[in-house]
Amino acid sequence: MPRGLIARHATLAWLVSVASLVAGCASAPALPGGLDLTRARLQPLESATQVKLEEEGWHSPATRRGGWAGMGLGLGLSGLACAATGPLAVLCYVSVVPLGTAMGAVGGAVVGRSLASHADGVADKAELLRSQWSALSQRAPLAQAVERLLPVRVPVVAAGDEPAAAPGPQPDWRVHLGYGILGTLGSGSGKPFALQGTARLQVWQPGQRQPDVDLLYSASSSARLTLEQWSADDALALRRALDEVGAALAAQAAGDLARAGSPQR
Repeated sequence: MPRGLIARHATLAWLVSVASLVAGCASAPALPGGLDLTRARLQPLESATQVKLEEEGWHSPATRRGGWAGMGLGLGLSGLACAATGPLAVLCYVSVVPLGTAMGAVGGAVVGRSLASHADGVADKAELLRSQWSALSQRAPLAQAVERLLPVRVPVVAAGDEPAAAPGPQPDWRVHLGYGILGTLGSGSGKPFALQGTARLQVWQPGQRQPDVDLLYSASSSARLTLEQWSADDALALRRALDEVGAALAAQAAGDLARAGSPQR
């Protein structure tokens, strides 16, 4: 076996083991049995990277606190209103109080989520993560990172480009790869948080309007730092953590593609 191919196999095995330590849940591999990487090409997935913070989500602590507060307020106000209806109080308690409680909970959750998203530091945090997550797509594109780990050479083409015709079998499989959402694990002003990134892998055959396979991967950073620590030294720690997440995502995707049964050279 050529020395370069041995090195590619060794690198893939090592990174797959690293990915197993830092990766989150990934969809179960279900790649087509007939996938032949020697007749495939890799393409960047045309999807914009996104950032979602725990502070801004509907399951954030601020949203839950707002929901509970709103529920209590709605229950209290509707209960007082029903108490003033006299003989119709029982009917009011049965019909109006549940509605008022529900409306209060929804309104409180909306207010809590809105206040959290505008709190000090949240906008700066989102902008920092968004810029660095986008920079990772430029610095280490997922398609190229995966190609370097595969046991066979697979051409990487720009989205929408078709490879030039060449003698021999033409590529008939398209593998689309791209980073997806970057989220945070842990929230609160001044509190440390980890990073969790996702990536998507799609496998297409010619003439298909939808991919045969659409897998989602996730991986988390091993570090958990405060926003100030992530931002220090021109966001050096953040860039290293995103490189770690990107490498883990690439290793997961490359491992699934390699296990799909590509012929050895």
